[in-house]
Amino acid sequence: MQLRLTRIFAWAIGIAALALVAMRYEALPGVLPLTRWSSAPKTWLTALRVPGICLLSIGLVEVLCASVRRAPDFHRGSLLTAILMLTAAWKSAAAAISLVLLPARLAWFDALWIVLTYLGLGLALWVGRDLRHDGRLRRLKWTKPELRLVVALGMLLLALQLPLLQGSAASQ
Repeated sequence: MQLRLTRIFAWAIGIAALALVAMRYEALPGVLPLTRWSSAPKTWLTALRVPGICLLSIGLVEVLCASVRRAPDFHRGSLLTAILMLTAAWKSAAAAISLVLLPARLAWFDALWIVLTYLGLGLALWVGRDLRHDGRLRRLKWTKPELRLVVALGMLLLALQLPLLQGSAASQ
């Protein structure tokens, strides 16, 4: 029950973050950051790129952790799923807020969301540390629909990286 609420919460935050940026699109500045070091002209793709990546990350966690939760010799699969989903939801909300606040940059907020994201990932690594022993990762069983979803989500994540390639090609 708790994992179900966490999953609903994470999806709701991810969708709300994407919707917030979409609703505030006209108010965004004409140039948006692609990374901390590069920027590109505002388009729907550049505006929704990071919230979209975060939403796809929630989907990947959902799919990948399904096999972890089914693993008979790993009993913290639900906790690991919850930590990763909440981390992705937090990152999604923080990225959307950072975009909506542009052109203002709040250094303390950027530092806070980076620290909390790394803390979430570090906690997930610690909780899932037993998966790295005795070949347990290799013994996880994936269903065909899960594998198809992972491939589809991975391809979408790669597609959202195209603005980075276009931006580097334009700068040369």
